[in-house]
Amino acid sequence: MRLEAMTEPQWTTATLKVLIDEHDKRYEQRHESSKEAVSAALAAAKEAVIKAENASEKRFESVNEFRGALTDQAGKMLTRTEADQRFLSVNEALVRVEKVQASQGGSDTKGERSTRTILSVAAIIISVAGVLFAIFSRLSQAS
Repeated sequence: MRLEAMTEPQWTTATLKVLIDEHDKRYEQRHESSKEAVSAALAAAKEAVIKAENASEKRFESVNEFRGALTDQAGKMLTRTEADQRFLSVNEALVRVEKVQASQGGSDTKGERSTRTILSVAAIIISVAGVLFAIFSRLSQAS
């Protein structure tokens, strides 16, 4: 005996049982559909987390690769200390040349002075060439 089939409400234990059973059935259906929706949402969230973790892993791999490239590049460059030492040696050579010129003073002829100037310039050019050679040799090792 279904509740909808009744024309006049007659509340008995049997009609109440039918009513309760119908409500139980609806609640069970709602519960099952909610359970399915929650399961689907959890599966989607789990998949999103996996994708985010993979994306983060790829990003960290590229960052580590970039960091390694910078480390390699820094190791092949001329350091500040090396450059300072080379420029100091050029300056010392220049000071020695100037001292030699000063010690010879006014007794020089124009020809001797020109020769010393040419030798001084040549010494400076050779020193600068040495520094440039060192820089380029380090850069070629990097390649």
